[in-house]
Amino acid sequence: MVSPSKLALLVFMLLTAACQEPDDDSYTCKANTTSHQFVWEVDTLDIIYSELDDMTAISKTDVWMVGYFNTRQSIDEDSGLINAIHWDGLDYEMLQIPGRMYGDSLHPHQIYSVFALSIDDIWITFSTGAYGHWDGNVWRSELIGEARGGLLDIWGTSNDNLYFSGTNGSLTLFDGQQFSLIETNTDITLTDIYGFDEDHIWMVGFDTRTGSIRNIVLAYQDGNWLEIHNREDFEDNFPPNDLTRPSGEIECLWAHGDTLYLGGISLWKESISTGEGYLVPLEQLDWGLRYGMSHLVGNQSNDIFAFPVLGLRMTHFNGNEWRQEPYFTELDPSRTNFSIRAVSVLDNDIFIAAVDFSTGNHLIFRGQR
Repeated sequence: MVSPSKLALLVFMLLTAACQEPDDDSYTCKANTTSHQFVWEVDTLDIIYSELDDMTAISKTDVWMVGYFNTRQSIDEDSGLINAIHWDGLDYEMLQIPGRMYGDSLHPHQIYSVFALSIDDIWITFSTGAYGHWDGNVWRSELIGEARGGLLDIWGTSNDNLYFSGTNGSLTLFDGQQFSLIETNTDITLTDIYGFDEDHIWMVGFDTRTGSIRNIVLAYQDGNWLEIHNREDFEDNFPPNDLTRPSGEIECLWAHGDTLYLGGISLWKESISTGEGYLVPLEQLDWGLRYGMSHLVGNQSNDIFAFPVLGLRMTHFNGNEWRQEPYFTELDPSRTNFSIRAVSVLDNDIFIAAVDFSTGNHLIFRGQR
């Protein structure tokens, strides 16, 4: 006899396989599929000795990339650090955005993250523990004293409901007037935060500072941050033989409708309303063992993109099947020449920043469906 819990999981898996996921609040099946076919253009950035940390696309002609960057000219002229690059559809503009330091000085320090609410409402975090804000006319920066460490990621619904996550389990909320430190009940570095409204927000925590891997997933529920997964849930499920549990370190997440997606060695899909979930088999994902996910983005439940920790790969779910992008497989057949650093998707356009280890070049892949 099948237990009630296993029966519920079986029903959830069958419904998910048939309908992919509930369509927002309507709980009706989505029959549409999206195209796997993309046309690619590749740009080589004129930078050396650089690190690209984050990227966001506001439109296909308005893309921001942040980190720290040097050009041969900036090094020769000792003109200081470039910490942002802006794509306007024609050219890449190198920028030096000043960030606040202790002592009230402003300098263009490394930028860890970028989050855009609109073309005139862009937020960034500096390595100094300061934020930066573009209002359409000028960049403004101040230190965030209401934090327990570095500021690594940003997410929010508006500029009066904005979260900054970071090291030491730090989470800071900006309500439009002031910053407040939020209790997360963890000291694990919070590397990734994502939500789709002010009541549905999640964070991934990952660090190795204690000499061992620590990994958690937090969810915002009824005004509190609660741990819904930790390493004990999945550490002995590698290789992933048990499809009722996650597998591999969880490093990225995405959510849509009633489904939370967690990127580990494979993709974990979990119902937000019931908590029931299952692991997508590696063969369905067209994935290989050891190639866990570094980035997970999407538009809808029938348009999801997964990217690996190792090599240049993109696997796309179109509502019916997962398929690898053949163009990337041809460019990096051994998965040894490239590393993907940042990804942003916007409807039928996708932007991927990668490093080519064989040449040292930083590349931007612009894909259009």
